Amino acid sequence: MHHNRSEQGYCSGPPVMTPNGNYITLQEAYDFVTDGATIKSQALFFDEDLVFERPIAVTLKGGYDTIFTLNPVGTTITGSLTISDGTVTVDKIIIQ
Repeated sequence: MHHNRSEQGYCSGPPVMTPNGNYITLQEAYDFVTDGATIKSQALFFDEDLVFERPIAVTLKGGYDTIFTLNPVGTTITGSLTISDGTVTVDKIIIQ
């Protein structure tokens, strides 16, 4: 089960943005992006285990506000990040 929560409560809209659209989970966003894409996440807590296993390069950036313009803080993933193929650049992502 995947949950997104902020210090103030649950988010009201899709908290993950990509060039292809907005998504509820980071894994779902990764599954649909193309090579060279940036996945932007709001400053929330994500309870999920990420598996990145496609031969693409992506950037995972966390800590964004609700309109994805500023990212002064981080995004926390409570789970794991496994990269078995491709390249992932991370910015402001905390894995616990």
